[in-house]
Amino acid sequence: MNNVTDIRTGLPVVAGVEIAVDEQGRFNLNAIHAASGAGKSKAPNEWLRTQQANEIVAELESQTGNSRFDLIKTMRGGATPGTFAHELLAVEYAGWISPQFRLMVNRVFFDYRTGNLAPAKELSKTDLALMVIESEKEKERITFERDEARRTKALIGSNREATAMARASAETRRANQLQRKLGHEENWKQVKAIPWLAEEFVISRTMYQQVGKKLKAISDEMGLEIDEIPSAEYTVVKSYRIEAINELWRRLQEDGELLAKYRKGRAA
Repeated sequence: MNNVTDIRTGLPVVAGVEIAVDEQGRFNLNAIHAASGAGKSKAPNEWLRTQQANEIVAELESQTGNSRFDLIKTMRGGATPGTFAHELLAVEYAGWISPQFRLMVNRVFFDYRTGNLAPAKELSKTDLALMVIESEKEKERITFERDEARRTKALIGSNREATAMARASAETRRANQLQRKLGHEENWKQVKAIPWLAEEFVISRTMYQQVGKKLKAISDEMGLEIDEIPSAEYTVVKSYRIEAINELWRRLQEDGELLAKYRKGRAA
């Protein structure tokens, strides 16, 4: 496809848009933006705020000896208002919009400088109508992609949050179970982890079983939960609320016959 120039003005044309050039040979960035069909987020003033733009302007100042004012100038009135920039800056701006657009603009500018631009044909009303339709389609596509990106980002964020919360909850449960398994959790104890048990009872497997039964009965009476901790030796080991354990202690102090068979000084 041949790059073209407006036959009436001799100015370069990109995607059907005439690119104005000022007396110093600077190109109109606003016209380039219009030719790209991009939204406001790709406007010249947005690019000029970027680190990339400031770095290349500084480098061009260093290499050419020109000031920033010489390289970039904003015209607020007249026949062709807008921001005009040195050719290299104009090409860099086009590249910031998209790599494909940069190649298009760079080729048009090259042909403009070397006099190889072909005259643009006059656009018919049909051509203009088709261009409008294509522009609207592109606008809809960009809008859809933007909205889809936002939706996907929100969904990913929501899923990540839910996953993180689930992992945190699972880790909390696992940590609590480990604490209970070791008998270190403040509100829960296994039978073997009850600190006063060795003072009251003769230690034996049967004693542990009988104390466990009493704790289960007391827990049921008081409506207290009984936890089950995975165990390599017993498959699961029960862990009891401290309230049930304290109640067992109270009953033992009041009733010397309670579990007497297993208590110190009374065991057979």
